[in-house]
Amino acid sequence: MDQNSSLNIKIHVQPEFLTLFSETELIKVVMETLEEDQNSTDSQVIIVITDDDEISSLNKQFRGIDKTTDVLAFGFKTQGLYYGSGSSSSSWNEDEEFIMPQEASQLIDLGEIFISFPQAEKQAKSSNISTQKELNHLLSHGVLHLLGYDHRDPNEEREMNLKIDKVLNNGFGND
Repeated sequence: MDQNSSLNIKIHVQPEFLTLFSETELIKVVMETLEEDQNSTDSQVIIVITDDDEISSLNKQFRGIDKTTDVLAFGFKTQGLYYGSGSSSSSWNEDEEFIMPQEASQLIDLGEIFISFPQAEKQAKSSNISTQKELNHLLSHGVLHLLGYDHRDPNEEREMNLKIDKVLNNGFGND
């Protein structure tokens, strides 16, 4: 990482999951993903490791999908789709620039990533990999969503997966 760059990562973990993975490795995955996408590491990212109940509630509230999922990314520059009944959950226009107050930090606040630890654990077991490796994958995937990537288009999904693979092949969570 560039010595002049400043990366601020805040990690919030539900107490029952605190000792089950490496926070240091998660921080490295965020840095590697930003660098792989040639994005500034003068960024702030909030990571929340939570349970199925919380992520299911967020999924229902913000996407209109009443079920659990593995990862949700809430970006301040990008907006996901609302799949629930009725119209879009927001009238925000992606083309409008959000103006930060002058006293705001020089860091680019990318957003928040919520990961369900139980889902990561289940997926890791079914793929015969470590939970850490699955968390790393979900986190890299979430960071790319914060940077504006989506996987509705097969080409963009392929590009996302290539970036994630490149980051994870740098020695993270190897079994």
